Amino acid sequence: MTSRFELVDHTGDLGVRVFGESRSQLFEQAAHALTFILTEPETIRLKETRKIQLEAKTDEELLITWLNELVYLFRNKGAAF
Repeated sequence: MTSRFELVDHTGDLGVRVFGESRSQLFEQAAHALTFILTEPETIRLKETRKIQLEAKTDEELLITWLNELVYLFRNKGAAF
């Protein structure tokens, strides 16, 4: 899938708008956007796959938990997605 997100002006650090036709596509695009912000995406190569299972009460909380987990894995394990 082609990345479908855009960076937007925001009063905070940075705003991102993601697009998808399902919740899983939105979460995937949020991961693409995060990878774009944290790295040079063209340097990322598939080395392994990893199953990540998270829980939250709402979709909004789950998205925050998802992105926080990806940041944790990036900072502490050197993994980028």
